[in-house]
Amino acid sequence: MADGTSSTPPVFRRLGTGALVLAALAIGGVISNYKPSPETQQRPYITSGGTDQTVHTRSFDARFLGVRGGEAIGSGGILHESKGVWVIVKVRLTANHEATRIFYAALRDGDERTFIASGRVTQNALGGRNLQPGIPVDMEFAFEVPTEVPLKLALRLATDSLDQRMDGMAELDLPISRDDLTKWQTDKNPMTIARPVLAGASSSPTPQPTQPTGTATPSATSSPSATSSPKATSSPKATTSPRVTPRVTSSPTVRSSS
Repeated sequence: MADGTSSTPPVFRRLGTGALVLAALAIGGVISNYKPSPETQQRPYITSGGTDQTVHTRSFDARFLGVRGGEAIGSGGILHESKGVWVIVKVRLTANHEATRIFYAALRDGDERTFIASGRVTQNALGGRNLQPGIPVDMEFAFEVPTEVPLKLALRLATDSLDQRMDGMAELDLPISRDDLTKWQTDKNPMTIARPVLAGASSSPTPQPTQPTGTATPSATSSPSATSSPKATSSPKATTSPRVTPRVTSSPTVRSSS
């Protein structure tokens, strides 16, 4: 004791050192588990919304307009049938600060699986329409999913088709029920995917052609009535000479008076 050496037996010192090492490893494990993985750190910034909300992302805004489904889609003159069900989602998209395009569209199911927009059919909305800032455009995206897909379904949209890490992504909940999927699977009427159009422009072209033809048709049909000889033949009534003839034949009376 007088020489200043510790009275703790070596075995206890080794046990204390081991305990400190184990404690350090445990703390390191907790820190490692707490630290997000690179996949989590670089995940896209998802903004979610319902059917009556406008979802804002860094590059664009998105709003749900409608959804429909069926057993087949007609595209390019070919009928594309599905062993599951086709789902077509209609949205209104508006670029925020600069022109952009949508290159990624997917359906997320209840098990967090994603179904990418189908490549079996032509989809003009995917990279085919340039969104200008402040100008809303209505677009449709088509997906093929199993009939028994876990609900609920949500639409995901982004500007990059391959890498969505740390990118803004819109997620819109879809009002699709199990009954909807079952009914759509038995609907044999082929659907078509609408082309992207300016918001509100999809309805305006329809009245414009129909109104001229509608107004042209009455004028065309009215022209026969306008040119119909009843009115034209009424002129003979105006030109009927019976009234004129008495006046002309009355001239002998004038002559006789002279």
